[in-house]
Amino acid sequence: MKGLLLKDVYTFVKQGRYMFFIELLFLGIYLFAGGSYAVVANPFFIFSILLPMSLTTLLNVTEENERWLRYACSLPYTRKQFVTARYLTSGCAAVLFAGIAAAAHAIRSAVDGGFSPLESAEVFLFLLCASLVANLLFLPLLYRFGTEKARLLLLGFAVLFGILIGTLSVAERSAIPNSVVKIAALPVVLLLWVGSWALSVRIYRKREL
Repeated sequence: MKGLLLKDVYTFVKQGRYMFFIELLFLGIYLFAGGSYAVVANPFFIFSILLPMSLTTLLNVTEENERWLRYACSLPYTRKQFVTARYLTSGCAAVLFAGIAAAAHAIRSAVDGGFSPLESAEVFLFLLCASLVANLLFLPLLYRFGTEKARLLLLGFAVLFGILIGTLSVAERSAIPNSVVKIAALPVVLLLWVGSWALSVRIYRKREL
C-alpha cells in the first residue's frame, strides 16, 4: 500500500506541480489583494475544494495513458488495494488543501483584527466536507467509465455539486450555529465516503483491464 501511495505522490510531483502553483497564486491573491470571506464567493476557496478532484483525475489519466493498469496486475497488490490507495490519496489531498485554505483564512482574519479559531475551524470543516463529496461522487464514475467518458458526465456532476454548495450556503445563514451544521455533516460525509469506496471496489473488480 505504501508503494502505491508513493507512486501517486511522485506522479503528482512530476506532472501536477502546476496545480499547486495555481493554488499558491490564488492564495497570494486572497492574502494580499483581499476578496470575500464567504467560501462560496471566493475563487481561492472554490479551487481548494476542486483541486483534490483534479488531482484524482490527473492520476487516473496518467495511469490510462501509460497503460499502468495492465502492468499493475503483475504486482503483489489486489484491485481493492489499488482503489483504497486512490481514495487515501484523494482524502489526504482534501485534508491538506482544506487545511491550507483554513490557515489562510486564519492569517487574514488575524491581520484584519477579527481572528476566531472557531470560525477558521468551521471553514476547514466546510471545505473538507465539500471536497470529500466531490471526490466520492466522481471516483465511482472514473472506475466505471474511465476518464474520457467520466469527463462527459462532469456536467451533471457540476449541477449536483452546485446544489450541494447552495445547500451548505443556506445552512450557513440558518439559525443553527455553523459549527453544529458542519460537525454534524462530517460523519455523514465520511459514511458516504466509505460507501463510495465500497462501490468503486466492486466496480473495479468487475472491470476488464
